[in-house]
Amino acid sequence: MDMIEIEKIAKNFDAFLESIKKRISESPQVESGAELGRAEKATAREAQRFNLEDIFTHHAPSPFDFEKYKAIRTAAKFFAQVVLDNTPLGADQSDAIRKLRECVMTANAAIALRGRL
Repeated sequence: MDMIEIEKIAKNFDAFLESIKKRISESPQVESGAELGRAEKATAREAQRFNLEDIFTHHAPSPFDFEKYKAIRTAAKFFAQVVLDNTPLGADQSDAIRKLRECVMTANAAIALRGRL
């Protein structure tokens, strides 16, 4: 893959991210706490930080969550391919992919918990 192809992919990816940001910003906020100020949000978050019942309970996704999950998976898959295409096979490459998977899972948990952790 040469620099021109990488630049073309990066531009397409930037456009993709902008479209996802637009869709997310236009979707209604569901229990997001968006109306709270930073201090109030931090206080509310600390109060619920270790609510084990909430953390380890299934949280059914809202219709708006599916687009968010899909955006995260699509972006991660794209980045994983960039990592595979541009790094040598080995332990570091495996770790990078593993951490990317962990990143996706943590981001999905953030959506499911609506920022309550």
